[in-house]
Amino acid sequence: MCAFRTTRLAIDPARFITDINSKLKTTGETTLELDSHADTCVLGRDALILLDYERPVNVQGYDPTLGSTTYATVSGALAYDDPQTGEVYHLVLNQAIHIPHLDHHLLCPMQCRVNDVIVDETPKFLAHDPTEHSHALTVHDPDNPAQTVILPLALRGVTSFLNVRAPTNDEWLSDTFTRLHLTSETLTWDPTTTLYEEQEAAMTDYSGRVVSRHTVRGHVSSLTINSLSSLTTDLADVTDDNNFADILTSNVQISSVDTSPNSFDASLNGHI
Repeated sequence: MCAFRTTRLAIDPARFITDINSKLKTTGETTLELDSHADTCVLGRDALILLDYERPVNVQGYDPTLGSTTYATVSGALAYDDPQTGEVYHLVLNQAIHIPHLDHHLLCPMQCRVNDVIVDETPKFLAHDPTEHSHALTVHDPDNPAQTVILPLALRGVTSFLNVRAPTNDEWLSDTFTRLHLTSETLTWDPTTTLYEEQEAAMTDYSGRVVSRHTVRGHVSSLTINSLSSLTTDLADVTDDNNFADILTSNVQISSVDTSPNSFDASLNGHI
């Protein structure tokens, strides 16, 4: 949740929040919320955890005096029921922080975008020329790469979100539902890299004018591939003793000032 929120209600706020939480527990639903302040995706308690990367992170909230807490880096799945078609999708978040007591989930837009997921955060009523892709996540259909799957976002207050639920283990193992990977499984997520700011700076000239994408594209693409490929981990061989040892000793950081061989720090800016 946000560190600061203004609320104008004609009813008791505490009772309102209790009623909402009660309904969510009854229906088994929760929310996947867009959060640009979270530099890594976060999975709460209502998620099916698939894999532990053995890369613990130290999470610190908006108030540093409260200290930090260590959580696991995982891959997990959420079930999304399309309100128009009724089709069920399994949304997979790789390299996410697992915070078991959190009653919702956080989606880092940048982590999705580097995985080729189009994130449009502008509400349709504010868009200049709204389409079905406005205020939505657009993901390539794994069963038909020429097509896309559109996940329309809802708005509560000023927060964009999807209604989701935890899939059962049987649902996941049945392999009957389309799986949409919102974040990358193979390219290690490192939000502390300067790669993104360098590419952004390369998009404008000395006067601040946008440079032709074609002019910059060759250099940028090469930079992205060369940099990220050096961070690639083959999850299929994680059980190999040598590879497992390498993973445990890898020095990966997320919004960190202090690191150790087996941990890294994450900044969620009080949204938990």
